[in-house]
Amino acid sequence: TKDPGDKETHWHRDDEAIGLPNAFPNMRTVHAWIPLSAMDSSLGTLQYLLGSHDRSPGWLMQLIASMWGWEFAWFAMLPRFLDDHLEIGDVAWHDGW
Repeated sequence: TKDPGDKETHWHRDDEAIGLPNAFPNMRTVHAWIPLSAMDSSLGTLQYLLGSHDRSPGWLMQLIASMWGWEFAWFAMLPRFLDDHLEIGDVAWHDGW
């Protein structure tokens, strides 16, 4: 989410940000982010933790998550992908979870 005055949107899971898991616990969604102007690193970018949507993580990820929580495990173990060049009409698709 992005609160007034924030310089950037906080890390989040789209479905949780809008309350879908509470209303529809078994629903999986796909989200599209479409820039209304060309985007590059000077204007802001999309960042993803590659693999954070994986519903069957390996034993090491599960162990770390059991000790320090999923957020810590994701940031400690998953590569970060920076989508820093989007043109008008591009679509960035991602898992809503």
